[in-house]
Amino acid sequence: MSFSRCLRSGDRPALWVVLDAAVLLRSVGVPVVMREQLPHLLRVAAMPHVTLHVLPFDQGEHDVMGGSLTLLTMPDGSGTACAEGAHDGQLVEDDTDVRRFALT
Repeated sequence: MSFSRCLRSGDRPALWVVLDAAVLLRSVGVPVVMREQLPHLLRVAAMPHVTLHVLPFDQGEHDVMGGSLTLLTMPDGSGTACAEGAHDGQLVEDDTDVRRFALT
């Protein structure tokens, strides 16, 4: 199932996203794609199960600069973290380490 269809399905997951402001300003791809990016994000953010935040530039350096962090929380409360950089990734399942990533 595509991510877009997953967001619209009956058993859709809760999604909480924090985007660095740079991703909204850096031009990637053709202009028509860039023009549609913000309206698309606004449509997705309006969904009741989606929370979207933009981390402003004045927040300075943060632990996930240069990569991404995905946190998955299962219905039983257990979690998994996936930290990815340009050249590698790390999957973390230890509860203590996952909580540490969640505080990042």
